[in-house]
Amino acid sequence: MSNVDLGAELDGRVAIVTGGGNGIGRASAELLAAHGARVAVVDWKGAAAESAAHGIEAAGGRALAITADAGSEVDVDRFVRTTVEAFGRLDILFANAAIHRFGTVLTTTPEDWDRMIGVNLRGPYLAARAALPHLIAAGRGVIVATSSDCAIRTCSQSVGYVASKHGLIGLVRSIAVDFGGKGVRANVVVPGVTDTPGLHGWYAVEGHDFDAGIAKAAALSPLGRVGLPSDVAETVAFLCSDRAQYITGATIVVDGGMTVTYGAD
Repeated sequence: MSNVDLGAELDGRVAIVTGGGNGIGRASAELLAAHGARVAVVDWKGAAAESAAHGIEAAGGRALAITADAGSEVDVDRFVRTTVEAFGRLDILFANAAIHRFGTVLTTTPEDWDRMIGVNLRGPYLAARAALPHLIAAGRGVIVATSSDCAIRTCSQSVGYVASKHGLIGLVRSIAVDFGGKGVRANVVVPGVTDTPGLHGWYAVEGHDFDAGIAKAAALSPLGRVGLPSDVAETVAFLCSDRAQYITGATIVVDGGMTVTYGAD
């Protein structure tokens, strides 16, 4: 995490970042803290949450590590409650936690389907449900959720992931419509292929080659590379700030132009 002064535009605000231990979540938690927010880093891997929180504090920020399953109603209620008890308020929810299991309709088990829908779609619903009373009370609450370019273009053998990420866009739009009058903004970020630990894990399964996959994705971008967690984090931080005060219900694609080149000659 950088010690660069970013103007403390989020000074006094409190954020929850789910899936905050690695990748996009960690980069976003670090950047929100660098902008002055106090951050609750939530991850099902406790060591990853602790590492991210310690890094934020070592750079001069304030952070709290919480081990939790983003798809569990009990855990979601607990991490929202714990954050408010620790920091006194809640202004920002970044619903970023997600899981991916490869499979078609015929090969995806009902258990894997339920787990992906549970974490990727039900999880943000539960987090928003628990957070919204506090966001409304804050007077300028913000929800940001991480979807995927798979929700726009579809991805092969990823039916549960695609369905959950597509549904997430509808969920966030509904929140924007229903709670805009109460001062809450809600938006979605749509990363393209981004070099995260999760991506490495997905490409490690049989039949996938990481280097080949990265090279193919990079070739699709007019910028000639895949995304970095920091690329997405910058968009998240912007959407959480007052600079984005007239942006709500939006789906912001952060993919280096990949989705506009799919299928191009």
